Amino acid sequence: MALAQYLRQRRIPVDHVNLSHVKKSKELDDNSLTKNEVKDALTIAR
Repeated sequence: MALAQYLRQRRIPVDHVNLSHVKKSKELDDNSLTKNEVKDALTIAR
């Protein structure tokens, strides 16, 4: 959490992403268990 505190002190917005929710959402989107950075980023951005 040190990075988050550092960024917040400099008024840079920080969000926490629950990785288990990302995984479940990704699987629901295309019914695939494949791991892919682009797919993860798109799921988090939604």
